[in-house]
Amino acid sequence: MSQQTSIDNPLALAAHSRIEVLELHPVNQGSIRAYVRIKVGAFAISGCKVIQQPGQRAWVKLPDQQSLDGRWFPIVTCSSPTLESAIGEVVLAAWAKEVKA
Repeated sequence: MSQQTSIDNPLALAAHSRIEVLELHPVNQGSIRAYVRIKVGAFAISGCKVIQQPGQRAWVKLPDQQSLDGRWFPIVTCSSPTLESAIGEVVLAAWAKEVKA
């Protein structure tokens, strides 16, 4: 029987899961503010985006792909809202640091 670990604090989860920003490329393409490659534990995930629409807070979108008929589909999903929140916090902190530099 496997044992699951549940961590409710996003920053503690980030430390536990070793979330790292491997690459961050700032852009100004519509509402896309940066393309990001991250590492979560043993997995590297390319194609994350920092999204910010005018007058709204920035947020992180996990990779997605557009189909031939124009619809968008996720490539990577996260079944843990806490982990997804931790990923967002780590990426947005790195983005904010990059923008200020």
